[in-house]
Amino acid sequence: MAQTTGQISAKDTKIKLATTDISGSSNTVSLEPERAIGRAATFDGDYLLKVAGKIDWKGKIRAIYTETTNEATDVAYTAFESGTATALTVSPGGGGVGDWEWSGKIIITKAPIVLDSSSEDPVLMEFEFEGTGALTKAAVST
Repeated sequence: MAQTTGQISAKDTKIKLATTDISGSSNTVSLEPERAIGRAATFDGDYLLKVAGKIDWKGKIRAIYTETTNEATDVAYTAFESGTATALTVSPGGGGVGDWEWSGKIIITKAPIVLDSSSEDPVLMEFEFEGTGALTKAAVST
């Protein structure tokens, strides 16, 4: 098989939380789908019996802390406070027509505020979330 030429850089990633583009005030997003596996042992044989189970997903959004309305910290913390499912869309290619995007609803479960006086780096907040319902991969159409 020939070496790929379709690689992309994460610098072009587009992230939307609710309906707000938070790409310019976020620096990391992770989506972590995981399939459960059912296991059982029998009296015979050396190996467990296994079957594929359901899929669950979770992840994190790391945001540059600002006190600016409609930037990542504001939008994510508002979603955290509401405790309701919020739309998340992540497009590594930038969200243009034909780019792939992953989308689903999330509930933000953690919103720790960590301030470190020994660092000159911008303050970051990391919002952990759990997906509710399907994580869908599709091509951007419009």
